[in-house]
Amino acid sequence: MKITHQCSERALTAVFKPPASHRHWIRLSLLMMLAGCASVAEHEAGGVPSRAGASAESALGNVVASPYLAESLPLQLMICKTQVSNPPANERRRVLRRSALGCLNGVSVLVAPAPGACLTSGYGPRPRLHKGVDYQSRPASAVVAAAAGTVVEFGFRQQDFGHWIVIDHGSGVYTGYAHLDRTEPGLAKGVRVTRGQPLGIMGKTGNSTSSVHLHYEIRRGNLATARSWFRLDPVDPFALPGRCEVDA
Repeated sequence: MKITHQCSERALTAVFKPPASHRHWIRLSLLMMLAGCASVAEHEAGGVPSRAGASAESALGNVVASPYLAESLPLQLMICKTQVSNPPANERRRVLRRSALGCLNGVSVLVAPAPGACLTSGYGPRPRLHKGVDYQSRPASAVVAAAAGTVVEFGFRQQDFGHWIVIDHGSGVYTGYAHLDRTEPGLAKGVRVTRGQPLGIMGKTGNSTSSVHLHYEIRRGNLATARSWFRLDPVDPFALPGRCEVDA
């Protein structure tokens, strides 16, 4: 597999400059960034991406991902080689977006919280409005928290989302993760998470009509007053500007 210069380990190391107190994140962060880069290279060769080795899965399953991951590189995301509805702007299936983060109400969230996956369905009419984005990888990818926050919904919805997690990031920003095959031990309603923390593995639980994937949604509003996820306003992740200035 050929990795372009910007995705080489040397290039990644050059942009990855954590303080000394975070040296223990270096290996894992490089693993995750290389997994994303590898998916780009694999897509250029054709096919749905497989992750960069089983070691990436075991690392994601036990360690919180580095907070420097998204800030260090532009978004590395490909459109899957399948029939894709509402794809974001792309060139030869490479998504044309510089930032891996989107800014909403002053909160920076990951636009693709499934490292190494490709996009199978964007936000938009399908013909009903698809209020999220779908990501797929083979084998199933880990799913991580898009930003720091508190788990406010955690459970199983057979009628639609299957294993389902909602995180409140403050400032009226929420993210939802659906069809998970399984969730990480220790997660529950009320638990605090950090950006990049593993939530589980993508799957096809609930009323899922497609193959193993993550259905990811960003919504805004006030869940306490709306009393339902479905009464919050959905947001297209790829319509958001890059990371918020407060993060710079």
